Amino acid sequence: MLINPKIKEIVFDRYQELKKENKMEDIFNEESFGGLRIFINKKPKYSLASFEIEDNDEKVEVFLGSDTI
Repeated sequence: MLINPKIKEIVFDRYQELKKENKMEDIFNEESFGGLRIFINKKPKYSLASFEIEDNDEKVEVFLGSDTI
């Protein structure tokens, strides 16, 4: 699946915010994506997309999705 590079940039930025807050999941971007959530190293029940991010030589999986519909 091709993902717009701007979306990947938004995912990486949001990942960095969550990391600073010591959170593993939260709303992704309510203004643009409604209730879609972002999960770090945890696959939600319903996944829309996933990304692998390299952070200080560590690979991190980031998912966009929800545990409920």
